Amino acid sequence: MESASVPAPEKGQAAAPAGLKKGAVSYLSNIVIGVASVAPGYSIAATLGFVVAVAGVGLQAPAVMLIAFLPMYCIAYAYRYMNQADPDCGTTFSWVTRGLGPRAGWLGGWAIVVTDIIVMASLAQIAAIYSFLLVGWDGGVDSQVAVMIAGVIWIAIMTAICYIGTEISATTQKYLLTTEVVILVAFAIVALIKVYTGAPAGSVNVSASWFNPFAVDSFSGLIDGVLLGTFIYWGWDSGVAVNEESDDPRGSGKSAVIATLFLLVLYLLVSAASQAFAGPQTLIDNADDILSKLGTDVFGSPWDKLLIITVLTSASASTQTTILPTARATLSMARQNAFRSSSAGFIRAFSRRAIRPCGWERSRRSGLLLSSCSAPTTCWVTRSPRSASGSPSTTGSPASRAPGSTATSCARTHGRSSTGACCLCSGG
Repeated sequence: MESASVPAPEKGQAAAPAGLKKGAVSYLSNIVIGVASVAPGYSIAATLGFVVAVAGVGLQAPAVMLIAFLPMYCIAYAYRYMNQADPDCGTTFSWVTRGLGPRAGWLGGWAIVVTDIIVMASLAQIAAIYSFLLVGWDGGVDSQVAVMIAGVIWIAIMTAICYIGTEISATTQKYLLTTEVVILVAFAIVALIKVYTGAPAGSVNVSASWFNPFAVDSFSGLIDGVLLGTFIYWGWDSGVAVNEESDDPRGSGKSAVIATLFLLVLYLLVSAASQAFAGPQTLIDNADDILSKLGTDVFGSPWDKLLIITVLTSASASTQTTILPTARATLSMARQNAFRSSSAGFIRAFSRRAIRPCGWERSRRSGLLLSSCSAPTTCWVTRSPRSASGSPSTTGSPASRAPGSTATSCARTHGRSSTGACCLCSGG
């Protein structure tokens, strides 16, 4: 069978310059972008209650999040090793094209574009809703027109930041993510202190069994919970998409691994504190948004607004970090002539290794174009129920294609080394 190793450029053929600014993103910024893209504040607010509600899970929700972390951690390692071999801003598109063939790469690239357009609109809707909640305008929350207009404004603001440059995008992410994480950690600490000092109604003391997956009563319940839990880890790959602009392009893949570990610790802390403070039934009854409910009880008024700020910064930061990898994926696709009328045209072009110059200006224009596509998508999203925005059912199929195909490509590409070691066991 033909080897699936990453092909090197033909002799005498130089790769086309991408035009991306080298050294614009530090290693810390890689991690920040990866974590922020997941929107941990909103993810935990909109998912924990549904995980607890799964039959047989209940208080073992932290254990479910621990199990859901494992496949994402392995896929993060796949991104790391693929990035070491080929630090291309197209990530899934480029790696799957070289590992599984141009047809699979073409599908993977478009999966990223379609998913990000839908997710961008969903996150902009959440940012709009929580902007109104922050200022106390309940009428705006119930108005589809108001939410749509505010969502489009959020997309325009975040697109403008991305258009200006990567440095300001990374700096913005640092401020937004720091605000989000500090508030979430403060919420967890205050909630646990109140559990052990005041024992609020419905509170439960933290138990080691909460983190034990073998304590889940139903195997099918564990599977259902893991499917929901996996969704809250999706998005960390955005930190790898800026690899060509990183201080260490080949080392930027490590940021994906660190980002998933950081998310695991944060999710375990917040989920344990939430169910310890309120009990499982309260989380189930307020599954659409547990943080808004618990904010008043934990912080009291007016400090409960802090959790609204958490979800707002979470959604807005993730809106911006969704634009970053989409623009770079389309840049990489344009360099390899993937924007043709069909995949057949790209396959023929790839077989000839036809590479066209495509610089930063085209990347910025593609970001503007895709943001424009998200504006009408926001109109469609605002017509759906609020709880459906950004849910696994909304983005599950295309979202799962990119990391899944990348992991498969890694196994095929690196699994045929001279030592016979697979990519996850070969060290480095």
